[in-house]
Amino acid sequence: MVKQQIIRYAAVGLGSNLINFSVFALLYAFFQLNYLLAAGTGYITGMYLGFLFNGKWTFKVVKPSFHMLVKYFAVYVFTLGLAISILYLLVNFASFNVYFAYIIVIGVAVGSNFLGLKCWVFLK
Repeated sequence: MVKQQIIRYAAVGLGSNLINFSVFALLYAFFQLNYLLAAGTGYITGMYLGFLFNGKWTFKVVKPSFHMLVKYFAVYVFTLGLAISILYLLVNFASFNVYFAYIIVIGVAVGSNFLGLKCWVFLK
């Protein structure tokens, strides 16, 4: 069961992170939005897609509750803070390319979110 959840989570994560990165790149490159604001906007967009598909498909939630929704957002807000902090450090102190740094940050966020969703939000 966990193996199937990881595979489904990865599929949902791939799709939502493609949207996440696309929104980030569009806002940063074409609209010259600050890279941190662009990252936050991309992250939130991917988060909404993830909630819809992870709840129903990955973790087989029959009837999501408001409490579950609040916990889901709490996990993502925590990870957003973690991700933005790491992005800032990589770009400003380690002199990473902003796009490369953002890809690294997505990887960190994927792991953090899976653990939060599996162990706290969608715990059965």
